[in-house]
Amino acid sequence: MIQEAIAFANKAHESQLNNRNTVVDIKHPMDAADIVADICPDETLIAAAILTDILEKTEVSYEDLCDKFGVEVAGIVAAETDDLTLPWKERKRKKLHELEYASEAVKVVALGDKLAKLRTIEREYAEYGDLIWRGYSRERYDQIAWYYMGLRKALFSLSYIHYFQEFSVLVSSLFDTEIRASLVS
Repeated sequence: MIQEAIAFANKAHESQLNNRNTVVDIKHPMDAADIVADICPDETLIAAAILTDILEKTEVSYEDLCDKFGVEVAGIVAAETDDLTLPWKERKRKKLHELEYASEAVKVVALGDKLAKLRTIEREYAEYGDLIWRGYSRERYDQIAWYYMGLRKALFSLSYIHYFQEFSVLVSSLFDTEIRASLVS
């Protein structure tokens, strides 16, 4: 199932780059899958992590995922998918609420996904510093910080997993203004 998910995701994400036009979109889901595999070597969760962005960023439908990978994988991917018909803050608020009450399987995939994203942000921050936020207004940065701090709360039931601890530290170092100020001074 994992090899099928990789091939399916590669095909679905063909010729897509991230928002900085630097990394093929499949890299992020593969990073998330590596984290998930280390937490729980369950092929359903690993496949869901590989497919995590597919409903938002490709033409693949929930039904396509059900047909190819089954209802469990499709359900986890759907639970990780934002409702793009809503404004950003509203959809993120909805997602945080859903995650707080989600199954452990959904939370593990979400942790892999969000930690992989924060690791990318951390690498970019180490290389470029505050320039990575240049395209964002202060209000937008504050919204992103609010979202990641909310994710830390929603995923807190996974605090026994060392990857949650890493996630929590990254959230603090990237988005807690008091901590960032103390690191700079």
